[in-house]
Amino acid sequence: MDCIFGSERLVELLTNLRIMTDTEIVDRVKSALDTLIKSGDIWLFQNNLSEQCITHRLAIYLANLFPEHDVDCEYNGSINNGRKKILFIKEKLELAGLLRESEFDVEQEYIERAVFPDIIIHRRGTNDENLCIIEVKKNTSSVSPKYDRLKLKAYTSNIENEIPANMLYYQLGVFIFLDIPNAVQNELLYFKNGSEVELSD
Repeated sequence: MDCIFGSERLVELLTNLRIMTDTEIVDRVKSALDTLIKSGDIWLFQNNLSEQCITHRLAIYLANLFPEHDVDCEYNGSINNGRKKILFIKEKLELAGLLRESEFDVEQEYIERAVFPDIIIHRRGTNDENLCIIEVKKNTSSVSPKYDRLKLKAYTSNIENEIPANMLYYQLGVFIFLDIPNAVQNELLYFKNGSEVELSD
């Protein structure tokens, strides 16, 4: 079979497709969080500033550790030039107490929601390298983390018969529960293939 690429181009493509392991991703996320805490940005924790403010600073440190990727906050772009939306199974939203009043009468199995992930590590314009999605919640927040966890499951799902429209194939999801004001007891949870998983350190 003839190769449609020249040998140099093929080597370049294969080099760019180097798969980053989950452990490598987690180590870099932890390193960025550690840098955030040990820098002058600890002031943001001590003064209970917004999650958006803290995630912006975290994304700056992540960008330094993922130079081959784009690191974006509140990214709602989609590869089809629309806005990023995902489908949730209505029953799961209802069981979690997250169904909105306007959604109770919807006679569909799925509910479509616009989403704005706190941080994503990806390559813009393609779903081929959706590396990591991060949701952040402060322990002082009055908002339940249930919705963030459902989003992480949807973004990392690769079960095509579950909700085909959600096939974004994020390799890994990370939920960061921030310890305010001390930043000592931050908790990280991991999501893969649409489920919460344990990752060994």
